[in-house]
Amino acid sequence: MLNFKRPESLQFPQVYEKFSAKDKNTGEIVEYRIQDIPEEYYEETANLLTQFMLADEPFCSGMQFQTNPTATKIMRAHWSELIKQKFSVGCFKNDELVGFNVLVVYSKDDPKKEKVTYDDEKINVFFEFFDYVSKTHNIFDVYKVDKYLGAFGLLVHPNYRGLGIATKLLKARVPIMKALNLTVTSTPFSPIG
Repeated sequence: MLNFKRPESLQFPQVYEKFSAKDKNTGEIVEYRIQDIPEEYYEETANLLTQFMLADEPFCSGMQFQTNPTATKIMRAHWSELIKQKFSVGCFKNDELVGFNVLVVYSKDDPKKEKVTYDDEKINVFFEFFDYVSKTHNIFDVYKVDKYLGAFGLLVHPNYRGLGIATKLLKARVPIMKALNLTVTSTPFSPIG
């Protein structure tokens, strides 16, 4: 369980940016918006992560999580819990969710995680890797902060890739951090993009 909660005074959902880009289907310029993911989109977000992230992200793909029911279930549950914290943002074209960034706020005073061991060795290796990365590059010590904005998944639907949506989702962290009074964001990325 993480300590930092979204302030009640911060409107939810909040729109952080609007921009125009091509619609890949029609070639027309359409409006997109980056905003908090509303509760009615939580299930869809978890579905898209399960469908595409497990196959696209190099670590998950290399470990064949997309064909491993245990890994799929564990990853989906992990993402679902993070999304419910109300920090994650989505990119919408009208009411269609076309991309998102699963965000989380880590605090220096978060309770120490008990090591969880799963029945699947590959999923254990996956989480051990991220624990190792966070221990070897301790954001709190390096940047002298007591909390920071992290992430556990950035995805653009394959039908909307190549439009700069991932970049817009990353840049949206700036107004999100301002709204949350944070000064640092950090995420280990594995894909080349």
